[in-house]
Amino acid sequence: MKINKWMKRAAGMLAALTFIVSVASVSVVAQEYDNGAYLVPVTVSYAHPRTGEIVDGGSNEALGNSMSQSIVESQALVEVSGDEIYVTLGLGLASNIGNVEILTESQSGSESYLSPGLTVTGTCVRDGDTCNHYRFPMSDPRGLISPILYVTPMGRDVQFFVQLNMDGRTLGTGNFLSEMVAEDQDMVDVASLQIQEETNAQEGSDIEETTVEETAEVETTQETPDLTEESQTETKDNETEDLESAESEVPESEEKEEKKTKQSNAPIYIGIAVVVIAIVAALGVIFIKKRKK
Repeated sequence: MKINKWMKRAAGMLAALTFIVSVASVSVVAQEYDNGAYLVPVTVSYAHPRTGEIVDGGSNEALGNSMSQSIVESQALVEVSGDEIYVTLGLGLASNIGNVEILTESQSGSESYLSPGLTVTGTCVRDGDTCNHYRFPMSDPRGLISPILYVTPMGRDVQFFVQLNMDGRTLGTGNFLSEMVAEDQDMVDVASLQIQEETNAQEGSDIEETTVEETAEVETTQETPDLTEESQTETKDNETEDLESAESEVPESEEKEEKKTKQSNAPIYIGIAVVVIAIVAALGVIFIKKRKK
């Protein structure tokens, strides 16, 4: 009985010690990095990077490398805040894949994997297809990440591995959405100042353009009366010339009309004269014949 109690106590102490060590290791790992959001280069391989084993039953490593590398974005987002670490991984070709699951190694080299919950924080367009951003917690960013997803053209699940190159990290979020690290207030103030300066410059340019336009309108208005008076004077002169020309043309037209009338009546006068002469001649002949009798 005493032995059983001692074994139970030992097992409990061992479990507690294991938990404390795991928590402490997570805290130590998190403390290696300053709080912030980092863009981290990734290395993608179809086979296990330590053993060289293909774990999904495939046989063509070259084809698997090409496919998996075309799916994963070249950088991941790593967010550190206190003892918490979150990784956001971009997986593209969304129209050809489904049932996405991501395994994370609990500690680098342990070969013990967890299946954390996934959150889609955003999307982008990559190679003409949708790329979804999957966010998940990770206890050790130096451990392996192993996505498992169903590839529709192949008709089966495909599993490969992703490693984060934390030594190559740079501050920033890229095209990812950070849900954990707030924007630096100084950067926000600088950006706001730049936007305000650009707005003021634009407003000043608009005011200057408006002033120039108003000045041009005033100058045009001042010049318009002179042009109008000259135009009206020219119009009156033209009207006077047209009137004089019309008046000079009227007598000429009347003279021509009289000539035409006289010319058209000439044959009538001639005809009447001929008839009168003929009558006189006839009467003369008759008179002469009567005297002879």
